Amino acid sequence: MHPRLTPGRRREALNGLVAAASSLAVAHAAQPCWLYVTDAAAAELADACGTKPVQLGQDARIPLPGSRFEDHLAGLPSKRRVAVRRERRAFTEAGYELRALRLSECADSAGALLAQLQQRHGHAADPDVMARLLRDQADGMADSGVVLAAYADGRMVAFSLCYRHAGTVWLRATGYDYARLRGAHEYFNLVYYLPIEVAYAHGATTLHLGMESLRAKTLRGAVTSPLWAIEGARADTGTD
Repeated sequence: MHPRLTPGRRREALNGLVAAASSLAVAHAAQPCWLYVTDAAAAELADACGTKPVQLGQDARIPLPGSRFEDHLAGLPSKRRVAVRRERRAFTEAGYELRALRLSECADSAGALLAQLQQRHGHAADPDVMARLLRDQADGMADSGVVLAAYADGRMVAFSLCYRHAGTVWLRATGYDYARLRGAHEYFNLVYYLPIEVAYAHGATTLHLGMESLRAKTLRGAVTSPLWAIEGARADTGTD
């Protein structure tokens, strides 16, 4: 909803959206439910639906003060600064070739690495299915994603996928060829340090990281906030 709507017009628009979503849910024999709603919207949406929000978990983001990576680093405890510098140095010394790519250019390679990540965490994942998911995402998002990729011997061995929007870099996916990694803190560099550099390069003020691995994220400067689910009321079908 447009940020300059008056309170009355905002509620009118929200009621219209809720009613439309409820009608779609009825058509598909489903119950409308909004997932991963932030604090700012949860209370307003729950009031419009006549329901109570249910907390799903915590969301993590890293605020990025200043204009360069060292400004972010300065806000961390001294021991953590030492650890971050060590992890970045090890990654640099590992000698990976770094590339920034469009998702459409590398969906097959990234899909294979995403499948390895899923399998490592106990999920069945077909590389072809993961590649198709990424290709569909590239199509649906006008190929606006940025893939940060590490190559070894001409092959992609690690990547992260980010999107830039509204002053924030949003981390969407990551993956690894575990047999070809060089033990150089690839995860921390692909998920935190390189996206932070991208954020600063484009004037973003936040790196959004999502729900998982909260301890690792808070150690690297992340702050957390609740995410909510809001169950909607069914639309009136006109039947008893």
